[in-house]
Amino acid sequence: MPNPKFRRTQERYYSPHHRLFQIAGIAVKDAIKSKAGLDLNILKAITFSALGAEAFLNALGYRTNLEWETFEKRATGEKLEILCGFFNLPFEKTLEPWQALNCLFQLRNDIVHGKPEHLRTEHVMPEVALEKTRFDHPKSSLETQLTVGNADRYFEATKNMLETFRKTVPQDIAFDIFQEGWSGSVSLT
Repeated sequence: MPNPKFRRTQERYYSPHHRLFQIAGIAVKDAIKSKAGLDLNILKAITFSALGAEAFLNALGYRTNLEWETFEKRATGEKLEILCGFFNLPFEKTLEPWQALNCLFQLRNDIVHGKPEHLRTEHVMPEVALEKTRFDHPKSSLETQLTVGNADRYFEATKNMLETFRKTVPQDIAFDIFQEGWSGSVSLT
């Protein structure tokens, strides 16, 4: 028998939110356990939590056929509210995790559309305090929000959002969104 040929077929529904949440989770852990690169890990955790949340909402919105062209153009907070309504989930902006997510989306916008800020501080202090604060620098309004506490809060809010939707979304929609995987088959040609 000559060398047989095989047909290999693989199928996967891809959504970037899986990888984005993974990056955010690693960055939060790194920010909590080490001072090295603390500011960068906090920024990475917050940014990737926001990117993951939006990618997740886009994946869910796409799969639910919510007039995709219109849905895709909406602000992230609006997408969240629309999907909560679609799946009959209680949505109250002042309650968790929705409150944290709205803060996350606003902070994401502040990061992406960052504006320069002139900062000037003046302190009168004794010499011992001067030495202790020698490497301190003024922080912008954006930088004051980049804390380990906020990074952890926002990442936890994204996990709570996923779990809330996971409990409600029908299996035919949820299967490819809440887990990452693929299927395949091989046959002789």
